[in-house]
Amino acid sequence: MDPKLKLSLTVIAATLGLAAGTLAAPASAAAPHDVIPSTPVTWCDAPSAAPCISSVTRAGSAITSSDSTWDISGTYFTLDGASEVQWNVSKVGAAVHDPATNENYSSMGPEEAGTAWSVTFDLGTAVIPRVTSTYGDAVDVTRVFNTDGTFDVTVAGNVVTQSANAECDVNTPSGVASCPVQASADVTYFGGEVSDFGQWEDAGQRNDFYGLDTWTNVEVTYIPPTINGDPLQIIEPLANSYKLATGAVFSGFYHVVIPNAFLVDMGIDDPSSIDPAGVDAQIGTGSVAVHPGASSVQVDATGITFPPTTSPALTPAAKAHAHSQQLKVKRGTITPKVPLRVKAKRSSAHKAKVKFGKVKPRGSKINGYQARCVAHHQPTRKGKTKHSPVTVKHLARGHTYKCQVRAKSKAGYGKWSKKDKA
Repeated sequence: MDPKLKLSLTVIAATLGLAAGTLAAPASAAAPHDVIPSTPVTWCDAPSAAPCISSVTRAGSAITSSDSTWDISGTYFTLDGASEVQWNVSKVGAAVHDPATNENYSSMGPEEAGTAWSVTFDLGTAVIPRVTSTYGDAVDVTRVFNTDGTFDVTVAGNVVTQSANAECDVNTPSGVASCPVQASADVTYFGGEVSDFGQWEDAGQRNDFYGLDTWTNVEVTYIPPTINGDPLQIIEPLANSYKLATGAVFSGFYHVVIPNAFLVDMGIDDPSSIDPAGVDAQIGTGSVAVHPGASSVQVDATGITFPPTTSPALTPAAKAHAHSQQLKVKRGTITPKVPLRVKAKRSSAHKAKVKFGKVKPRGSKINGYQARCVAHHQPTRKGKTKHSPVTVKHLARGHTYKCQVRAKSKAGYGKWSKKDKA
């Protein structure tokens, strides 16, 4: 089994509270503690039953099952109710030797970094491709539900350069993975996992995850991503060496596509109206951008670094490790935007009508409006309505009021508008 896939299995096992296996194994040997029953995923024309590999392209050209340069393989397994396919691409004869562990790791060759690949799987009925996790860049996932009830999935993306994983420790007392400051070996990689996320007990929420895709070049991540809370949130621990084996500072990224149905589970009842503020995404280093779309939101965390740990309370051994990071994605600000074009006008001595332009929701449907009018030495008067204008009653004769309005949604009230005299 490929060492990176073994790491993924280890992290899954740790997440589910199961006994974790070894972190890495030589590319030419089986991992000694892999106790999860599994089936090899090979080419469909082998012939092989689904799940199987139906097509592969490299830089736009087809790679076939008879190709002797590239090895495209995977593993199908079930774990705690989940059905998953883990897969990777490697180049024959391009294994990288790690002098720190005296082990060899499958790789694609340094010249392959940035090359575009795509791998298509016939999943049959074995795996519903709800969630994908990929080690790659510029990843695009295409799901096809066939008329016979089977699924196909294509994962397309670019090859990334990563640190080898043998020196990273996911079994630390704190539960936070730790990696050495500088990696002892680098590999070029394209691979990952397709999962039905069957370990999630709530069937309704589990179906809402359909279309959740993540991709990264960071060495240690949780596959599939860590989801918890009520409303739901994503908390993704990340660990990597500060420097690659070449000595260059590693710059990491982590991208996640969150489908609208999942956004509803995050407490965003109207995802179609969300703006970037509607998703709160934070990372320890680097930057985060939120990009709403028609059917999903994409969160891009880039420029992630893993500087050496410097706390004086740590032992010398601990200081020799890079500081881990954590990406948090949760509901942000989804209250309505501020009403514009507010005009207040007295309709009688004791009433005012407050008109305003159309207010944009941003993640939560607007269900009403509130206006208030204030005057010196007079009580504040308020009014509510479902649409413009809002009538405010019980105004004092002969006093000038300043009126403003705000919109209300399931998430609460938005900010007050500018004031207008009545």
